Amino acid sequence: MKLLLSLPKAIIVFLALFVSLAVIMVLQPPHTACNSQFEIFQASQTGFLFLDPKVTYKKTTGYDKAVELCKYANSPGGCLDFFNGVRKLQKDLDGVPSDCASEVTGNSLVYKAVWDSLTFMVQLAWGSRAPASYLERTGWFDNYHLSIFCDLKRLAIAQFGRDTWSRFVDNQLKALPQATSISRNESWQRSVLSFPCESL
Repeated sequence: MKLLLSLPKAIIVFLALFVSLAVIMVLQPPHTACNSQFEIFQASQTGFLFLDPKVTYKKTTGYDKAVELCKYANSPGGCLDFFNGVRKLQKDLDGVPSDCASEVTGNSLVYKAVWDSLTFMVQLAWGSRAPASYLERTGWFDNYHLSIFCDLKRLAIAQFGRDTWSRFVDNQLKALPQATSISRNESWQRSVLSFPCESL
């Protein structure tokens, strides 16, 4: 402290300004192009993935409501909002420039939405018990639902890596009803995870 006080006033002022600027930079980093891209993405997803701060009475996102309705109805009509919403989410993520993609998908809410959506679709196609054979692996999904699943799968592999996807598959095959009562290969064959997306 004595050493600091012994310094010329000009140096003390300079040091004070430098420390103040450093604190500001840490607390409020400069706005980047990727920050702007996230804001564009967030604006597009407000109401579905993100709550609208202007609508204070709403406490549930459109995403959560769509999932609950789909769980209850478990049908193409009842799940329309969910699949339409996930389709838009996937397209909005695809629209993010590649140099900012990891920053957007790295957001905890976005990351969770991608994997939760894939998990939910795998569970929907599987049903409450193991499908009888690979012929039933898609459940009631038609090409529209399968294309959304496949596009989100492609995005997840591109953004998070094939190893992460493999771990996801392993976890699903351990968690699906009755999956552990048959071999891993058989449960994989009977799940939508084995659907050949390149055929769409």
